[in-house]
Amino acid sequence: MSTGVLVIANYAPLLYQSLGLSNSNSLILGASLTTVGMLSNALGATVSDRFGRRRLLLFGFASTLVMLSLATGLMAWYTRTGSKGSAAGAVTALFLYGICYGALVDVNVWTVVGELFPSHLRSLGTGIGVSTLMLSALLWVAIAPVASASIGWKYYLVFICLTAAHMVHIWFQLPETSGLALEEMERLFGDLSPDQTGLASLRVNDAGTGSATNKIEAEKIEEA
Repeated sequence: MSTGVLVIANYAPLLYQSLGLSNSNSLILGASLTTVGMLSNALGATVSDRFGRRRLLLFGFASTLVMLSLATGLMAWYTRTGSKGSAAGAVTALFLYGICYGALVDVNVWTVVGELFPSHLRSLGTGIGVSTLMLSALLWVAIAPVASASIGWKYYLVFICLTAAHMVHIWFQLPETSGLALEEMERLFGDLSPDQTGLASLRVNDAGTGSATNKIEAEKIEEA
């Protein structure tokens, strides 16, 4: 939420009006931006498991950083010059931002919150994670009208800096969570020994054909 996506989505008509568009066109573009985001979510869901959460989040934050920086720069230029070209460029950059966020960030960040924690911390960790996301969304949306009226396009510099910080955090701190069993996630955080993780994973893989313990015992009997 600290990428500014809800500020842009909720105040899109006002943002477009500040770029010189009419009220009707601003409303149409605002609705279109929301629709594009929903379609991008659906697209991202089809590739999330294939490419992994971490990779898509890194690429997603990088692409949203570029698009938001471009849109902010063009908004600043429009404020100074009134150039229609810069206004059109800002609108285009915001749409590309919505596509990148919907397909690469939004569809994965909620999944990671649910997958990241080992089993004994999952409910607590997920609750705290979702609550933090919601509180940050409330904060940025609540102060947006005052900030926009006071500093205009400079408000989006905050989100540019936070998006860059998210990229650094993911690069150094976030492990890949896609396709990992609960026991493997615990091993990732040092809660299980390698032997325990191997046995737990074997039990997961053999759940449909019988317990791993019975299979191992049968093999020992045959060898004897």
